[in-house]
Amino acid sequence: MALLLLSLSLLLAGLCQAMPTSQDNAIAARQDPTVEIIYQFPPTMAPENTILRRNGQMLVTCLTCNVLSQVDPELGPDQERRTVFTFPDAVIDVLGIDELSPDVFAVAVGQVDISDPLNITSNLIRGPTGTWIVDLRDYQAPAYDSSLVRAHRVGGTTLGGLFDGVAVINHEKGLVAATDFVEGNIWLVDIPNNHTTVLVNSLLLSASGGSLSSTLLANGLKYRDSKLYFTGTVTGTYGYVPVDPNTGRATGPIKVIYNYGFALDDFNFGSTGNVYFTTFADPDGGVIRRSAGTPDGQYGSEKVLSYFATNSIVPRNKDGNCELLMTVFLQFQVVRATIPGPC
Repeated sequence: MALLLLSLSLLLAGLCQAMPTSQDNAIAARQDPTVEIIYQFPPTMAPENTILRRNGQMLVTCLTCNVLSQVDPELGPDQERRTVFTFPDAVIDVLGIDELSPDVFAVAVGQVDISDPLNITSNLIRGPTGTWIVDLRDYQAPAYDSSLVRAHRVGGTTLGGLFDGVAVINHEKGLVAATDFVEGNIWLVDIPNNHTTVLVNSLLLSASGGSLSSTLLANGLKYRDSKLYFTGTVTGTYGYVPVDPNTGRATGPIKVIYNYGFALDDFNFGSTGNVYFTTFADPDGGVIRRSAGTPDGQYGSEKVLSYFATNSIVPRNKDGNCELLMTVFLQFQVVRATIPGPC
């Protein structure tokens, strides 16, 4: 979104106390000379998740505000950031995002107040979490007129704490999964029927039964080949649950692929089947790559980038190499870096 995390409050407090100075940022950037800043957000806007539109533009969600932004990943920090959509004032956090249909996105939002992470109390949750649909089919160049963006809430009332990772299970049937790192569940959002139910509720995902003092739980989420892959931040668990694409329901138990033993945040798949994890740990943050074909239970991974506080990632092939597009929460940045070979 470091040390092994014991609670949400400890995570945020500890990381904010460890937030680097501008000099530290420069040192971190020099750890890998290919790191380039795409955009530097103001301190009121902590970038959380990102996805590429089909026109190549980059959507960025915000952990500490109610804004969905767009930046150009080909440009640098002097570019103009575009405000795509501003959610209602009740929304405090905008988190996971996935494409439901061409230029239509499912977006997780919440009402968890972390504006003062050093003074988190039991009143952390200000209201229900949930899912919105944001339609950008008319939000196009050159005007990028935000008045043409259509958005609405879906999924009805939920009992979730804070939806985080989002993954579309069935594009045609409107079935979307979302992790919940407060309650520890993975939820199923049925858009046509406007309701949300628990898809997975497991002690593997919840270390404490869902109290606000619990550890960060299920985080990243991706769906492919009838498997819903996830990362768990507590122990660095990477695993999956088999899910029927027609019903959105689990068809078997959770399978742990590997326990990394340090905090994982989000992840994504590369074109060759490699898996790219972001982490605050190991020991100074960055990107871990798990090689395609690594058997379950084996490490098969290496650190490919050191950069403090990476939290979401989009790998893409470019000019024969792998370009990593990342949000960097505690440095308020979106960055890119290039590593040799295809993703």
